[in-house]
Amino acid sequence: MFRRRRVGIGHVWPPLRPWVRSPLEANARQDLQRANRLMVIGDFTNAAVLYDKLAGIVHDFGRPWQAAHLYVQAGRARVFAGQAKPGLDLLEQGLSTLLCMISQNQKSLDD
Repeated sequence: MFRRRRVGIGHVWPPLRPWVRSPLEANARQDLQRANRLMVIGDFTNAAVLYDKLAGIVHDFGRPWQAAHLYVQAGRARVFAGQAKPGLDLLEQGLSTLLCMISQNQKSLDD
């Protein structure tokens, strides 16, 4: 009555399951989407707060490339909000993190 499915070329067994994410990762993803929406609608101050918070979390997890990008986004949002000095400080932090990562990669390539 019921035939067994053949597993062959083009079939994946076992079936693919959605990636299981931790609650912290899901919250971070929601915060990032929210910050991006806030930038689109022009609420730069709240977007900067979210980007800065996410950058700190990501940096603590040991992901400096992503942290640098988020610091730059936070600085950009602060500058757009009219907070030039804090914005430039965050931009400098993000760019210096990127510079450190690039120099470390260059050193590892030279070895």
